[in-house]
Amino acid sequence: MTLMLVAAALVVVAVAILVRQPASGSSDYRPRDARRSDGDDRRPLRRPRPVRDALARRLTTHTERLRESRRIRKQQYDDAARAAADAGGPDPCGETVFGETARDGTVSGHLALALDTWRGRDFTLRARAVGLSWLPFVEPPEHVETAEIADMRLRRRYRPDSEEQAALRLMQADENGRLAVLAAVVAARLHQNPAWHDDLLDRYQARIDLDAEVRTVAESAAAIRRARRILGSQPLGPRASDPEIVNAYIDKSSGLDQRADALTDRVLAFLTYAEGADRAREQLDRRAWLDATGPIDDFESRVDAAFDRSVADHLRQRAADVTAFAASDLGASEAERLIWRSPRSDGDPGLQMSPPYR
Repeated sequence: MTLMLVAAALVVVAVAILVRQPASGSSDYRPRDARRSDGDDRRPLRRPRPVRDALARRLTTHTERLRESRRIRKQQYDDAARAAADAGGPDPCGETVFGETARDGTVSGHLALALDTWRGRDFTLRARAVGLSWLPFVEPPEHVETAEIADMRLRRRYRPDSEEQAALRLMQADENGRLAVLAAVVAARLHQNPAWHDDLLDRYQARIDLDAEVRTVAESAAAIRRARRILGSQPLGPRASDPEIVNAYIDKSSGLDQRADALTDRVLAFLTYAEGADRAREQLDRRAWLDATGPIDDFESRVDAAFDRSVADHLRQRAADVTAFAASDLGASEAERLIWRSPRSDGDPGLQMSPPYR
C-alpha cells in the first residue's frame, strides 16, 4: 500500500513538471512578439533596416559637418597666428605665438597663467614671499594680494618644469588649447606695449582686463576638452542604431562645436583689439616725436643758415684776396692786416680777432 502511494505521488509530480515545462525543442509556444514583450527573450531588439540607414546617414552628415568646422577653425587659427607673428616682429616676451619657450627656457607671465588655468592650478601661488619658511617649523608670511603684486607676477618670467613643459605641448596640440596659447602670448606683448600703460585707452574707455581674458579663454578651452573626452567619438555598434543615443550625441557634439566656434571668434576679436593697440602705439610715438621736435624753430634755422653762407662766401673772397696779395710780393705786414680784418661792418665780436703777432 505504501509503495502504491509513493508511486502515485511520483506520477503527480511528473505530470506537474510536464505541464509547466514546454515540450523538447521549443522554448515557448507563444508568439515571438508576446515572448519579447514579457522579457523572456533577452537578445537586443534589431531596428528595422530603414531606421538604421536613416541614423547612419545622420551620423555621416553630422561627422562631415564637424570635420568641415574643424578645418575652418584650423585655417582661421593658422592665418591669425601667422599675422600675429609677422606683426609682432622680434618678440619682446621671448616666445613665439606657437607657445615655444624662450632660449633660456622661460615663459612669460601670461603664458604661465594660461598654463596654470589649463591644468586647474592657482596662478596666484606663484612668486609669493616665502620668508624663512624654508626653516623647520616656520610658517610662510601671510600673503596679501594687491594690484602691484598681480602686475609684478605677470611681468616676471617663469621656468616650467618637465611636467609643465609636457602640459604646454599637450595644450598646443589641442584644437582649443592653442587658442589659449595664442591669446596668452599676444596678451604678454600687449602688456609690454607703451600704449597699454598710457591713459589713451582710459579716456576712450577701451581698456580690458588682460589676465581675466587669458584666464577665461584657457578655462573654456579646458572645459571643451573635458566634455569632448567624456562624449567620445561617434556611436558605433548597437549604439549607432539607437535613436536616443544618436540624437543625444548629435545635439551635444553640435553644442560643443558651436562653443569652439565662439571661442575661436573671441580670440580673433582679441587679436583685432591688440592690433588696435599697436596702431595706438604708433600714434603715441608720432605724438612724442612731434612734442620733442616742437621747440626747433625752422625759420630761425633758415636765417642762421643764410648768415653762415654769407660769412662763408666772404671768407672765400678774403682768402682769394690774400692769395692775390701774396702773389704780388706785398709785405708781410700788409698781408697780415688784410687777413685779420673783420668781414662784417657791424663789428661782430665773433669775427674780430687780433693777429697772433705784430
